[in-house]
Amino acid sequence: MTAAEVAWTLYREGPGRHAEATELARGIVEDGAAAADDVARAGTLLFAAGDYDEAVTACRRAVAEGAAPPLLAYLDTACALRAGDGRAARVALARHLAATPDPLQVDMPWLAAMAGAPVLALRTARRAGLSWPRAASYAAYGAWHRSPQRACKAVCAR
Repeated sequence: MTAAEVAWTLYREGPGRHAEATELARGIVEDGAAAADDVARAGTLLFAAGDYDEAVTACRRAVAEGAAPPLLAYLDTACALRAGDGRAARVALARHLAATPDPLQVDMPWLAAMAGAPVLALRTARRAGLSWPRAASYAAYGAWHRSPQRACKAVCAR
């Protein structure tokens, strides 16, 4: 189990462990020897915890060091949405998903829909093996969330 997995386990245990989890995630991001994938996982945890500036720092480092595309799809897209740049979020998500091998995780269509990318949501849903009606529902949801303000409110809701 990596340090990032330990941090996520602590985070999932509940509010009493969030401080410990975020402190561990900060340590991973600051550690120059940490693997890029662990930095991306730690950055995603920091974003989930509301430490957006530190999540952006983790995102930059993870992108520069070549973390796995599925991990970057979450972190890079969320950071761009938080900045209010829906176009950058959609571009980043499309780039990372293009580099991700099939089959995709079933929550990737939701991420594309939240970023306001209806066509990407449709394609991602089909790559994840979802049915046409379910894929179409993600595409419709993506069309609704085309506005960066709407997408950021949904992703950044606390």
